[in-house]
Amino acid sequence: MTLKADQDTDVSCKKARENNLEALLGLMKLKRGELLSSSRKVRTHKNDFQKAVLVDVFAITKFPSSDTREDLALILNHTSRSIQIWFQNNRHSISSEETCEIRLKFGIDSDEETNSKKRTIDRYLLGKILETHLSDRTKMAWDSFINYIPLNLE
Repeated sequence: MTLKADQDTDVSCKKARENNLEALLGLMKLKRGELLSSSRKVRTHKNDFQKAVLVDVFAITKFPSSDTREDLALILNHTSRSIQIWFQNNRHSISSEETCEIRLKFGIDSDEETNSKKRTIDRYLLGKILETHLSDRTKMAWDSFINYIPLNLE
């Protein structure tokens, strides 16, 4: 295959992964709508997986956009507001050494500009962050879903 064909394949696979994650988020939104009740929620604590994902996103941006917060809320089964509060609390407490390590892990440039402005994490990168924290069993199911490429039925 030519270099151009390899690049086209990589782009189409990346786009398919993004579309699959968007579909998953849409399904989760529908499911969440069914589960919402008017009663007040009981305070919940974040588990290790949820904390790890939030820390990795925090290393990329300390000010996630509302879209990114909503995506995280759906994926981590929390409210968008609780995600926002988590980021507020962590902006006050986390050391810069930890964020630099994680930024290097995901190949994000460590200039100060990205830490001080709102940023939307693209869904491809968000999927990659999630994958780093999945258990082996969960990762198998995730891989089969997220890497699914539908046939063009034209």
